[in-house]
Amino acid sequence: MCMKTKLINQIMNCARKLNFGLLMFSILLLFHLNSLFATTYFGRSQEILLSDIFINSTYKIQGTTHERGTITGTVFIIGHDFPEIPHLPGQSTLVFFTAAHVLEGIKGDYATLFLRGKTGKVYKKIPYDLQIRYKDKPLWIKHPEVDIAAIFPQKPLGIDLNVPSTVNIATDEIFETRQLITGDTLFVLGYPFGLEANDAGFPILRTGTIASHPLSPIKDYKTFLMNFDVFGGNSGGPVFMQNRDSYGDITGDHHYIVGIVIAQHVTMDKKELGLAVVVHAQYMKELLQNIKVVPGQGHVLNSE
Repeated sequence: MCMKTKLINQIMNCARKLNFGLLMFSILLLFHLNSLFATTYFGRSQEILLSDIFINSTYKIQGTTHERGTITGTVFIIGHDFPEIPHLPGQSTLVFFTAAHVLEGIKGDYATLFLRGKTGKVYKKIPYDLQIRYKDKPLWIKHPEVDIAAIFPQKPLGIDLNVPSTVNIATDEIFETRQLITGDTLFVLGYPFGLEANDAGFPILRTGTIASHPLSPIKDYKTFLMNFDVFGGNSGGPVFMQNRDSYGDITGDHHYIVGIVIAQHVTMDKKELGLAVVVHAQYMKELLQNIKVVPGQGHVLNSE
């Protein structure tokens, strides 16, 4: 039972034993105590959730393919503390993550990233030129073993962001202690067939369950399957977990960045099974650990 519920029960028990005047005092006190806790609406806590943060830091990326078609994918932004870069408390360096094949499939030096700005309560879509190559050389860093890539923005985004942190990444320990197991429900953000949730360009939030076993050790099981229909535009989308009880309140500390969507799982003869292939988020952390950032000079891969 939560602290707030205990206080309410104690107040009401006292009120039953005392006179009407004290009952009214108890009711007023109850309203006062309510203001000391997170505001709720139909049992849903109004504190910032991982889903809120991810929805606001996930964007559509688009570009022209080498065949002069259009390729669409999903990019999300993570905050990471690089020791080489001084920063203020509570701030971190912004890193864009997506599936590597999305960036590889775009022709030229630039892709279009559709950011969002907010005026009052209204959001507006803002095209942003994301430089992905310089003189035909990729500016992104690709993981050598899995289909994910990280890229740093080459110019200011011009918008305020509250982004998830790499401290929330689900590691081997999370799976081995069974805080995440096969059958658990996960959330996915993306742009299926390039579709957006609205004119502001927000991603579409969908759910699915972990469909494969075992999930660790991650070095031996680099990807896992998720019961989730993948379409063009979903590649690069973040996969995360956020536990809530039947009333919608957050339960425990099970809020993890679990992975990145990279493909649809199909049979040898290309039959679709309604399954997504997800790369473990731990490889995001590995990739960042192998990047040495030189202030004012960009980033290079560590040689160690």
